[in-house]
Amino acid sequence: MTASAAEISRLMSRAGAYACGFCVAEPVCDADIEALNWWVGAGNHADMDWMTRNSDIRRDPRLLLDGAQTLIVSIFNYHAPEVAPQTEHARIASYARVRDYHIVLRERLATVAEAIRARYGGECRICIDSAPLRERYWAQRAGLGYCARNGQLTVPGAGAAFFIATILWTGTVDIYSEPYSGPGCGNCRRCVDACPTGALHGDGTLDCRRCLSYLTIESHSDIPADINPHGNMFGCDTCRLACPHSHNAPATAVTEFRTPHPAALLTPEEWLKTGTSAFRRITSGSPLSRVRLAHLKSVIRRLEIPGKGQTGTPHD
Repeated sequence: MTASAAEISRLMSRAGAYACGFCVAEPVCDADIEALNWWVGAGNHADMDWMTRNSDIRRDPRLLLDGAQTLIVSIFNYHAPEVAPQTEHARIASYARVRDYHIVLRERLATVAEAIRARYGGECRICIDSAPLRERYWAQRAGLGYCARNGQLTVPGAGAAFFIATILWTGTVDIYSEPYSGPGCGNCRRCVDACPTGALHGDGTLDCRRCLSYLTIESHSDIPADINPHGNMFGCDTCRLACPHSHNAPATAVTEFRTPHPAALLTPEEWLKTGTSAFRRITSGSPLSRVRLAHLKSVIRRLEIPGKGQTGTPHD
């Protein structure tokens, strides 16, 4: 049975999606794969060796679900001005100040997948950046936005504070989306100019070896001595916030993204006093659980915090 794209869009909207689109499940174009291979070959992925694996799946999303015919690609807004403010000397990226989006979006898309199976049949697989899926590629193919100079999926007039989530489905829809064909960045280079470490190449790619989001979260090593964290404790929003499209971004309607996670409220001094068992408890359900405690502490010690000391209440 062919499903109504409009009906599935309504299901996605009720689940909190800002927008969604539909792509035929087929191999990724050669140009995108060649660009990815060049980027990895140049060492821009740093020590994220997982990016060199599963190249066959990354090229063909059908390998993620036997019989997949459709990608239902959605974006969820996480911009929440009301989330508790933070000091300029120890910033946590906005997306990491609330409940882990992997948990939130999987719960919300599970209801959509269940409704699709009940109404139209077939099998579904939910993918939220843990599967080797070219998410930004498919989001552009689904007409949801474009990949800006900073490499982020950007929605004109709404910015880049969006999570991408996809449902692979073995069924088909009556109308598939047209790829995004609107304006891009033009001559604007504000994100490139704003990057404090010069990580952005200006062509939509970046060097993770200089990116503060990578260096404060994913890296297996301490931040290099010649790189200043510039007040970033976990992640970095600098290039996203520099984009003109982010200046009037709409507030999220997703309730889980409007309340700060308790882990985001600890001070740097409290983190330095936190033990391993307490860290696991405090960061449960938070994106901060992704970082090693030792690495988080090493980043904090590099921050230039006025009057920095190691006071605060220990957490054991």
